[in-house]
Amino acid sequence: MRYTAEIFGSTIVAVGIFNPAMFSVDMLKENGLLGTEDADLARDQGSYVLTRQVSTVETEWVRLQVLENQLLIMSKGALSPAVRDIAVGILSLLSYTNISAVGLNFFGHYKMSSRADYHRVGDVFAPKTIWNDIFPTENHNTGMETLTVVVQPVRRDETAVMGNVKQITLQPSKLISDGLFLSCNDHHVVEADDHTKTGTAERVARLIEAKWEPSWVEAGKLFESLISKALGEGSPC
Repeated sequence: MRYTAEIFGSTIVAVGIFNPAMFSVDMLKENGLLGTEDADLARDQGSYVLTRQVSTVETEWVRLQVLENQLLIMSKGALSPAVRDIAVGILSLLSYTNISAVGLNFFGHYKMSSRADYHRVGDVFAPKTIWNDIFPTENHNTGMETLTVVVQPVRRDETAVMGNVKQITLQPSKLISDGLFLSCNDHHVVEADDHTKTGTAERVARLIEAKWEPSWVEAGKLFESLISKALGEGSPC
């Protein structure tokens, strides 16, 4: 059985040093990152903020927030590569900016076919036996709230180093009754390269351009596989 997310989205988060005040609607429009209709809508939104400490620009399909140490781009509505494209466009304008890390994040809200299946998934990923021994079921009810698994690209017997990791989180959905929320953070550390004359933002733009769509596909398959395996159905066909 295939499981399709009721809601599926993405955020791209870059950590570095930014000047929020430069991220105006006019700047985004002048550089071809927002069309006229999107720019007009963003100006009329009550969420539009432009200060030295924070900038927030929002349209029907994307939300941009810039802090002095973080750039966040979040999809709204149906996910499309336009989210990737605006991230690449912005970072290309900041080619000499140094960025220390970037996360390609994907999340999905999945409706379970029954309340029983909803609990089965939670019981697989967070077995209740040990908890029921401590908190007897006669007068307690234990359930999973948040589970995060970190996946490092090394064997367990190897020394882990700080670098590229995946963090997969499973929670009850706050938007869908008897639903599951799954997220995958594809985290990349960006090291400075003294041999190049450009900042790390240019390399991050190329990384996002190359890896965002494959990461999207991988996250969708991962979420389906986790649900299917938890329900004893094997991997989805």
